[in-house]
Amino acid sequence: MNKVIIEGDGTEVRNCKFVFKCPKFWAELQKSDDPDIRHCNECSEFVYRCTSNKDIAIAIKRNRCVAIMPFFDESNENVTSLVGRIAPD
Repeated sequence: MNKVIIEGDGTEVRNCKFVFKCPKFWAELQKSDDPDIRHCNECSEFVYRCTSNKDIAIAIKRNRCVAIMPFFDESNENVTSLVGRIAPD
């Protein structure tokens, strides 16, 4: 698995800027049957967990909201995460 690199002020992921940064954290989102997809009750969007550059590329292409946790640990869902939508290039 490739690591996702968070840069700058924490809203940039390796040359990608967030057009929307959600105030929610992954742990606050409603779980679904898929451990990599959660639902935000505030904006009614599904959020897709990205743990690789490939995941991010797919999310950008499909205009998805994402949760990015570069060092995600299944035992600690409260780890710092970026949740939002990445701008297409």
